[in-house]
Order: sequence, then C-alpha cells, then structure tokens
Amino acid sequence: GSQYDLENKERGKMPLLPEVEEEANLTHRRLMPPSLPPPPPHLSPQELKRRHIMAAIVHSENSYLATLHRLVNDYKKPLEEASPAILSASKISTLFHRLPEILQCHTLFRIALAEAVSNWDRDHRIGDVFVASFSKAIVLDIYSGFINNFSVAMELARAETKRKAALAEFFKARQVSSHDRLSFFGLMVKPVQRFPQFILFLQDLLHHTGHGHPDRMSLQLALTQLESLAELLNERKREAEQSQAFREMLRAISGKLSAKNIGDNNRCLLRQDDVTQMEVNQCGLISQYKSRRLLLLNDLLVCVSVSSKQENVNSGPQRLNLKWSCPISDVQVVETNTSPTLSRLLPPNGSLSSNGVTENLCSEMSRLMQDYQVVSRIAELASKLHGSYPELSVDVTRGLLNSIQCQIQHKDDQMAWVDSCCLQLSLRNKDDTYTFQMDSPEARKEWITELRLARLALDPSNSPAWEVPDQEARPCTKMPLFVAVKYTRGEPPQTAAS
Repeated sequence: GSQYDLENKERGKMPLLPEVEEEANLTHRRLMPPSLPPPPPHLSPQELKRRHIMAAIVHSENSYLATLHRLVNDYKKPLEEASPAILSASKISTLFHRLPEILQCHTLFRIALAEAVSNWDRDHRIGDVFVASFSKAIVLDIYSGFINNFSVAMELARAETKRKAALAEFFKARQVSSHDRLSFFGLMVKPVQRFPQFILFLQDLLHHTGHGHPDRMSLQLALTQLESLAELLNERKREAEQSQAFREMLRAISGKLSAKNIGDNNRCLLRQDDVTQMEVNQCGLISQYKSRRLLLLNDLLVCVSVSSKQENVNSGPQRLNLKWSCPISDVQVVETNTSPTLSRLLPPNGSLSSNGVTENLCSEMSRLMQDYQVVSRIAELASKLHGSYPELSVDVTRGLLNSIQCQIQHKDDQMAWVDSCCLQLSLRNKDDTYTFQMDSPEARKEWITELRLARLALDPSNSPAWEVPDQEARPCTKMPLFVAVKYTRGEPPQTAAS
C-alpha cells in the first residue's frame, strides 16, 4: 500500500514529527514532580547534608504545589460550577483571591527547580533559581494580595458555613476524602507560611555551603531577597490593617466628616493622640478641661470627643463625636515666649478639679511658697531672741528653708515638664487658639514633626512627576520630601565649590 494510505494507519492518531514528540516528552517531564536522582558514590558529609536539604526543599515544594492544585481544582472550580450555586461569584472571588496566580507562579518555579534538580550532582546550584523566581515585583503583589485578604476570606468562609448547610457539607466532604484530612483553613494558611519556610531552608543550606562553593553567593543573594520579600509582605499587611482600622474609625465619627470621601485611598491616618483640651476664659485663666482625641491625617486635622458610655466598651469601635476639622495647611503651631504656663493659666484659688495632676502641682507650689515666706519670717524673729533656744537655732531654721527650697525646685521642674507638654494650635480664619496637654514633651515634638512632614508632602514641589500604579501607591510621607532650596554665595571661578 501507499505510504499515504491513511486507512492502514491507526484511526484517530497522526504520526508525530521527532521534534514535536521530543517537545511533548519535555512538557510531560516538566509537569512531573521533580525528585533527586540516586546519589553518586563517594560524597563528602557536607555534600550529603546539602543533598538532604535539597531533597527536603523539593519535597516541600511538591507538597505545596499539590495543595495549591487542590484549592483551585477541588475547591474553587467545583464551587464555580455548582448548580444550584452554593456561593455567589463575588464571594468565590473573595475566598480564593490571587490563589490561581500563586499557583501559576509556583508552577513556573517548579519547572526551574526540576532543571536544577536534574543537574544537581553536576552543578550543585539552587540559589539562582530562587533569585530568578522570587525577585519579581509581581510576586510581592500577588502574595500581599492573598495575605492581606486572608482574614477576610476566612471570616467569609466561617460566616457562610454557618449560614449555608450545603457549603458546610462541601467543605466536610473535601476534608474527609483527602489523604491528609486537612481542613479548608489548613490548606489556605499554606501560602501565608511559604516564605518563612523557604527562608529556613536557605539558611540551613547556606550554613552547609563553604565559602569557596559556586552556589554560596547566589544563596546569600536569594536569602536576602526572600527576607526582604517577607519584610515587605509584613509591612503591607500592617498597612492594610491600619487602613482598615482607620476607615472603621472614620465611619464611627458622627458629624459632617463621615459624609466626606472616606473611600479616598490617598487619605491615611498618621497618628492619633488622646489629649486634654484646656479652655481659657476672658481673664486668661483656665476655666475648663475637656478630654479630646486629635486625629492627624495626611491632609486633615480632626478633633473629636470619645464617647464614655459603658455600652461602647465591648461593642465594636468607640463612638466619636466630631468637634472640628481643618486642613493641615491651615494649622499653625504657636511657638512664642508668651505661650501659656500653668502658673499663669490656673486660677489662684485652685477651683478646678477636672485635671487633678495639673491643679495639684500648682496648689502644692502655692503652699510651699507660702511656707517658705512664713519660715523666713520665723527665722528673722528667732534671730532677735535674747535667750538660747536649740529648737529655734539658726541652723534649724536654715535647714527648714533649704528643705522647702529643694521641694520648690522639684515642683518647679515638674511644672516645667507639664508646660512642655502643652501644644497650642491656631487655625486660619479662626480667632480661637486651641491649647492641648499631651502625654509627654516627646509626644508633642513627634506630633509637630509629623504635622510638618505632612504639610511638606502636600506641597506642589513634592508631587511626583511620574504616574504611580495603584498597587504601588504608598502614603506620601514615606517618600523623600523636598524642603527648600538654599543658595550659596558664589566663590571666585578658580576656586572649586566645596
């Protein structure tokens, strides 16, 4: 028969060209879980140890990739294809956020890992594979998306399992039929733990890699990359939690502020401080103390009062009542020699009782000053006595005066410390000056520094001239900030500028 007689060929199959068949075999090998070949003879103890660590890395990655496949193929896809639907498409998307991308990332990593494994006994190198696979920005983006969403996904799974018996049965059936009986949570937590595991493996491998080994530099670079990646993931997690807490706090504020654009991703909380507002009357004396909280945002200063009702203690966020808000560009810190001090602001009769510490200091100082004057008069009168009275000797009265003087100095230092905690703010287009007592002088200095940096960040000179992708957007205070241009007087041309 003719070589073109298809009837003599096996039905449904075409002969593969040699290069196509080779590519198919290569693809098949790439999809197979990698494993180390049998060890060659006469390996040194260090080489055997490195081989065992490498085998542990391969086994761990194979197990991790199998977990990702289970989550995507045994959980996500059946839920998407379920009829009637067990979960809505949006909830499934939230539950498995960024998981397919993690699977794709590690599928590519395993291809490179398989190549390194097959050549292990010849090259003894693995560091380059980690550097090439996990130094890309997309890895940080994918993993931070999953980790930041993890608690939301687990809370959604818990709530929906309680609400829908079908979902609870689905999770239970998957767990019972699996070889390791891991729960849905037990599988989902694996990506959160992956990079810490990698770091431990590489630390162990580096420990058993000599200084002249060809893989040492690559391992050191890979370990640095992974530690930096883990730190960035933790930082993004903290930022996400702070952002979520900030938005919940804004929603808890009653007043016009809550109607503003809370969803603005560029608005962030720089710091919050519980302070005591001191109201000054027309005579220039403190008339009232009020507990307040100052919220310093990157574009706004907000003053609120905190609800003291007992029912708010264990019922979610505290209820905040808006007192006033002002753009930080309109806020000025009053720094003059006429700033109020306790000795000038407190009424002489000490009638206030709202702020015990402040009032007690001034009352004690007033009593000590009075005692010093009385003892001084006693000493003067005692010096005129004709008889000798040991109880009224010059040494006794001088000792009393010195003791009172030391106490006055101590109270004066305490009052100076409290004075240095006072923060005075003036707001543009408002006649009032607000005086707040903060926890410490350090807190006051830090607050003023944060305000100054926030104002600098809003200056047009600090607007980036390039577009920043949404996933890379960070609070502007994290960037280097332009302050001012300082011109230096020009030197003669022949002199080099210092």
